[in-house]
Amino acid sequence: MNSLLAYIQFIYIGLVIYGSVLTFSDTSVNTSISGIVAPILAWFAGTGLRASFNSDNKQTKGGILYGCYSLSYKLSMD
Repeated sequence: MNSLLAYIQFIYIGLVIYGSVLTFSDTSVNTSISGIVAPILAWFAGTGLRASFNSDNKQTKGGILYGCYSLSYKLSMD
């Protein structure tokens, strides 16, 4: 199951980068870079939050705070 999830995540990152590179000729460079960075930040936020639930209490608080920070930064980029 873990290898299946790894392939799905790899395909997701590939599609995000592919779709964002296609927009370089249609929109501004800042929008294209945001299209690459924002989904990756959201992915990091979700992964960090999920991993924080499988750790001790101190890391759980830090993971939740970092996940909220990454998600809010991602939402401000849209």
